[in-house]
Amino acid sequence: MNILLIMPDALRPTNLGCCGYPKDTSPFMDKLAKEGVVFKNAIAQTAHTHPGVVSVYTGLYPTTHCQQTPDDYAEFAKTGWNNEWRNTEARKKWKAPLNILRENGYTTGGKHSSDWWPLGYLIKTKEMLDKLIEDKIGRPFFMMCMPYYTHIAYNAVSDYDKLFLSEGDKLTDNFKKYMDMIKTTKHGYVLNPSIVGKKYQEAKVNKSIFQTFSFLPEDRPSIMALYDGAVRNLDMEVERYVKKLEELGILDDTLIIITSDHGEEILERGSLGHASCSMAGTLYDEDIRIPLIMRYPKALPQGRVIETQVSQVDIMPTIFDMLGYSMPELTEGHSLLPLIKGKTIDFEEETHCETLVCGMQTLDWDKRMKWAVRTPHWKLIYSEEPEGNYYELYNLKNDSAEKVNLIDKETEIANELKKKLRKRRI
Repeated sequence: MNILLIMPDALRPTNLGCCGYPKDTSPFMDKLAKEGVVFKNAIAQTAHTHPGVVSVYTGLYPTTHCQQTPDDYAEFAKTGWNNEWRNTEARKKWKAPLNILRENGYTTGGKHSSDWWPLGYLIKTKEMLDKLIEDKIGRPFFMMCMPYYTHIAYNAVSDYDKLFLSEGDKLTDNFKKYMDMIKTTKHGYVLNPSIVGKKYQEAKVNKSIFQTFSFLPEDRPSIMALYDGAVRNLDMEVERYVKKLEELGILDDTLIIITSDHGEEILERGSLGHASCSMAGTLYDEDIRIPLIMRYPKALPQGRVIETQVSQVDIMPTIFDMLGYSMPELTEGHSLLPLIKGKTIDFEEETHCETLVCGMQTLDWDKRMKWAVRTPHWKLIYSEEPEGNYYELYNLKNDSAEKVNLIDKETEIANELKKKLRKRRI
């Protein structure tokens, strides 16, 4: 079995047809979903790229692998890992799952794999994925790519940038100013001054990376249309990779997984992007819900839709279960294969999330952090900020937009979730 992991940056499941979106943004990914399994409630462990990707590849929560800060990343890029794991002794015995695959004859690589070599990628390259797959035909492979279309500035190609504007909508003058700004701003990291507060506005920030901009409510249709166009461009790239597998005669021998590193806020709370872009990173669902689609007709059913809450950390254990391999003992995720096959199991629908509010672009003095525990019914969020620490509690069944904080009303539930959150953070 080959594995092709497609992990677009900042892909919202709510903008995919297979997850209920009414616009035709993702016809090919929808087709793959019908030929496989789609998880409607998959949750990321964080709200920015680096810790989320590490959780996908390791099956570990960020509180265990400790990859959150810029210093963590610098050490990771230099040596492979930092030494501050939650369980140092377990870390010494631990082995990256991709290295286990390599020991079993797998080639590991892919487009953008050079950014993640410490996780076990043998091929450190940014070559086109199509060519890599063709070159490695005849031996099992684990290939990956991280398309960037759905990351700010939502790089929809010409014609697709306006394809999803509804009749009567138009690109607002305010949004045009924003688009002009991000052309001169690295990665489009734009701070909303009404969200990030005075401290950021007064800080001496590198203007080639950060600028300030205030969005208006009427900008949202323009932004959403641009994002939808980017999703359609992504869909075309996914189709190209799958067609290459088909052309080589290995499509049905390849497990295709489509997911994301985190979600994306599109002005739900006045900001655009996620932790590393808006400097207002949150753990509300728009930032942590992700798509999860799996296709492998030799072992997975077609057209299965699973509502059970699952997590990023469950992806690698599922791959290993399908291969018949054992994950490292420290693994915190669970195989989804029993759920997929409809077996009656006691699957714990509880997940833990955390994020630096500013992601990997945090400034040295900014130590804001958020943690959350999420069940299908409730979410508890704990924030540490200079102005004070506080909790939020939301009933996800009755308040899916997470607008009504019940922390002072549902004290029994809040106290139970606080215990779970404290245990995870220790």
